[in-house]
Amino acid sequence: MLKLCEQDLKKRLELPSGYQRIKFTQDDKSLSIAEYVDAFEKVYGTPATALRKQQAASGEPTLFRIFIEYDAPNDFGVPIRGTSVCNTVDAVAEFRQTSYFYIRIDGLTAAQWLIEGLKH
Repeated sequence: MLKLCEQDLKKRLELPSGYQRIKFTQDDKSLSIAEYVDAFEKVYGTPATALRKQQAASGEPTLFRIFIEYDAPNDFGVPIRGTSVCNTVDAVAEFRQTSYFYIRIDGLTAAQWLIEGLKH
């Protein structure tokens, strides 16, 4: 998951080639079914289907989070320290490979971040 998070994070930086990870920590949190459904809808942007709810009921719904501290140059090439939170949810306690479309960096999926960029 760290690799996916960093790939997406770099796409959001002014000068991605200057990105340097300082440290990261991972924090996985078990969720109730109601919390999972809420988190699923926020991450995936669609209502949780009956199948997803059934998977959550038979599994161990989990929120996967990675906190990343990094240095990256700004527009003027000056390194700036930043922190970001990357997360996704799954119906089981073991992280399975996912697409970067389904992770959130600082609360936004890749698509949401692109849309926000168009607004400015």
